[in-house]
Amino acid sequence: MATQDTDLTLLSSAARIATTYSSEFAWLDAKAFMVVNVTATSASPTITPGVEVYDATSGTWVTMWTAAVPKSPSGTASYLYIFTDTGFVPTGGAITESKQVYLAPRMRLIVTHADADSCTYSVGMNRVNSNNLGI
Repeated sequence: MATQDTDLTLLSSAARIATTYSSEFAWLDAKAFMVVNVTATSASPTITPGVEVYDATSGTWVTMWTAAVPKSPSGTASYLYIFTDTGFVPTGGAITESKQVYLAPRMRLIVTHADADSCTYSVGMNRVNSNNLGI
């Protein structure tokens, strides 16, 4: 399992046609931003990112967050998702979605594909002001 002490690459850039999971990773900060960077598409794929946490008691993965709106890029696109543990939910033109959630030490990414249309993308999870001075 990757341990977060800096930004993490959850999924390297690749063409995908089916629902994809990242490896399990440990996230130690209370805040993060995630970037889904689409670089190529065929036809009209629809993708929906989400984050799952591991429940050690049941041994199952539980959905913590799923993007509110599925994305259907028609070419290159970047989607910025903000996660924060505070009541302040940031907004802005470049932010696709922001959500108050509690990040966990055992998580994984899921990108759900609605169809078999190819979509080339990468996903990074990035630290945000880990010194608690920011959002």
